[in-house]
Amino acid sequence: MTDLEAIEAFLSYLRAGRISASTQRIYRSHLTRLNSALPSGLLAASHGELAEYLGAQNLVLKPESMKCKRAVMGAIYRWLVEEDVLDADPARRLPTVRVPKSSPKPVPEDVLARALREADEETRFMLLLGAYAGLRRAEIAGLHSEHVSETHLRITGKGGRTRAVPVHPFLRPYLGFAGWAFPAPRVQGAHIIPDTVGERAAAALGVPFTTHCLRHRFATQAYRASHDLRAVQTLMGHSSPDTTARYIQVGEDSLRDAVLALA
Repeated sequence: MTDLEAIEAFLSYLRAGRISASTQRIYRSHLTRLNSALPSGLLAASHGELAEYLGAQNLVLKPESMKCKRAVMGAIYRWLVEEDVLDADPARRLPTVRVPKSSPKPVPEDVLARALREADEETRFMLLLGAYAGLRRAEIAGLHSEHVSETHLRITGKGGRTRAVPVHPFLRPYLGFAGWAFPAPRVQGAHIIPDTVGERAAAALGVPFTTHCLRHRFATQAYRASHDLRAVQTLMGHSSPDTTARYIQVGEDSLRDAVLALA
């Protein structure tokens, strides 16, 4: 088995587990770059070579990207050992990448209002899907009319988890499309890529806000309205309420009310 054959076999294994197309693309990108950077290639790499590669990447990548890269590396080498392609796992003793806790950064209401007012119709729909349905950029890019009912959007996101998000009234005027909501302009039968959604949303919102900040806004507003963390977790498609809690910005009014409520 060659290095590239090993990558393809691993990706085929992931597809059997119904891993999403966007996650497959992330794995392929990380593994292709890893294989190109390693002097001995993927299969012959030593623990030292992997550690040196991660150390070099740590100088240029954010902690979130480093954690993803480390996770992908660990996943393929564990699989290679389980499949008896390798006798030992050279990534097993690599250090864990720790990501500092970050504060929620929801798009402010005045910024969102301006972006919606100035955006073209298609970009406005993208912004609304992030702000009023909490969709990730990959979920926005891959939205299809088959996912839309009179009352809900059925979204399959990370980890192959499917969730039903009630349709907000602001979205209804945009949901009469057939096929892909955002078809690719130059590829027949395909939809736009997630990067396109991210670029257009970021351009509309302005620095420093991104598509992910729309999800922070959705989670924050949904929690303020319901005070139900479990409900927000379900709407966001998170596997853990701890993850959801990191998306929710606690306002000064909530902190004040909590103190004043003390007996």
